Amino acid sequence: MAPLGTVAGVLTQSSYEPTLSGEGVVAYHLKADLAPGEPVQRIGLKGTAKLYGGWAPLICHVLRKPLAVARRTLDV
Repeated sequence: MAPLGTVAGVLTQSSYEPTLSGEGVVAYHLKADLAPGEPVQRIGLKGTAKLYGGWAPLICHVLRKPLAVARRTLDV
């Protein structure tokens, strides 16, 4: 696969908060399954992800950070 090529997939698991990786980079941990018809990738490949989601009301975007702080504070 070309280094600049894209691979389609479906997100199956994501972390709520970023963590410090072994390389000293703060990142979210995501897991995805390849979309049907995508070629199998070699083991150990790394890259970046672009996530697309559906429509959400503006209030969800406005309250995203305060709700995250409340969840952390209340251990929910």
